Amino acid sequence: MKLQLQGLEPGEGLRRLTHALLRADIGGRINFDLQAEVLRLDSRLSLGDAVATVEGSGFKVLGVLDGTITDLAYRPR
Repeated sequence: MKLQLQGLEPGEGLRRLTHALLRADIGGRINFDLQAEVLRLDSRLSLGDAVATVEGSGFKVLGVLDGTITDLAYRPR
């Protein structure tokens, strides 16, 4: 999934967000595009859980660019 965030910049807030997302799903893959303020998350988290985790870390979710859930641990045969 891809989320548009407000105020995404390097520093303590980004570390706090990364730790919160990994606590919610240790197997998740997190990528940030700081210039575009976009979070790309490949995780088992639902969209609602991901948004709640991001907002609980002090960031505002401005929009959902892609709500597709990509679970890296599950690969259909």
